[in-house]
Amino acid sequence: MASFNECVKYGDWGEKLVDNWMLNVRKSVAIYGPITEGSHPIDRSVYSKKNHSWFLYDVKTKKSSEKYKNQGIDLADYEKYQTLGLPVYIFFVDERLHKCYGGELNKIFDNGKIYMAEKENVIFADIANMKQFFKF
Repeated sequence: MASFNECVKYGDWGEKLVDNWMLNVRKSVAIYGPITEGSHPIDRSVYSKKNHSWFLYDVKTKKSSEKYKNQGIDLADYEKYQTLGLPVYIFFVDERLHKCYGGELNKIFDNGKIYMAEKENVIFADIANMKQFFKF
């Protein structure tokens, strides 16, 4: 199993991919990230200069399931995102498929439907229902 520091570096890599894509494709945004060490509730806060609105995003750098063609997040994270008061977007950086995909939390997670009972405390979404953002 990878160490905590290795996992953080891997997560940082995924965040940098999404940050660069966001700055190059959605050029009218200002992106803000945490400045404290350790765990944080969300990866980025974004101000859209075009729409004069805020949204949040979290990046999950992990391989998709080969068997089920889906991605999941911890149910506790899903519930936390629901309390933040702004739209939350989830970006999955998938090393297996070499793609980044995702979307707005409430749209991709089928209104909180939990399935695959063998994986407790995880909520899953079908990759086919997510927007494909970029390949790497």
